[in-house]
Amino acid sequence: MNSFAKSGSGIFALCVAVAILCGCHSADAVNEKAFVGKWKSSRLATPLFMYANGEWEIKTEEGGILQYGVWQYDKDRIVWTIKLNDRITKDLNPVTSVKQNEFKVQESDGSITTFSRMAEPS
Repeated sequence: MNSFAKSGSGIFALCVAVAILCGCHSADAVNEKAFVGKWKSSRLATPLFMYANGEWEIKTEEGGILQYGVWQYDKDRIVWTIKLNDRITKDLNPVTSVKQNEFKVQESDGSITTFSRMAEPS
């Protein structure tokens, strides 16, 4: 086998290895910034606001806060921390899809909730 054939197969093997490694870590490209914004949930009638400081709020159209807490993107899931009455609870939702204007999470019952980005006032 000539040196061109050897180097060609080596380059091919290297490209395959890089493609496999990049494919395995594609979810790492998603970070918390992808989730910051105003969202319409397929489960809620009112908007969900997710802030860069890790806080979230569900607000009425008039601006009243219905529910709030903190959120974190960790290991391909969103961890919601909620204070309800005197209890603090956590809800862990695996993220199944992330696009520029939409993300989907799997609920504890197995159903999927879709969040669509809403336009923010200028």
